[in-house]
Amino acid sequence: MDTETGSRVYPRFRVINWAATILTEERSIHGTARNLSCNGAYIYYEQPEEDAVPFPRHTQVSLIIRVPERLPLLAHAEIVWCKIID
Repeated sequence: MDTETGSRVYPRFRVINWAATILTEERSIHGTARNLSCNGAYIYYEQPEEDAVPFPRHTQVSLIIRVPERLPLLAHAEIVWCKIID
């Protein structure tokens, strides 16, 4: 895996297209994990246009990140940034 530190304290692992599932109390959303580090990860996901509402900040979620050829990563996380891309 490629790592990158730059101005970061911890390295970031460039993860490309690892399947991820976001679990909230109401639903599960399937997406893709990218740029994984001990401080967080970017999870890209798509929602139907009529349901395109960003997660509120500080929402608590559970994550399942499916790492190829290994057991899945399970994590409890907090949403710190969310953006809808047209």
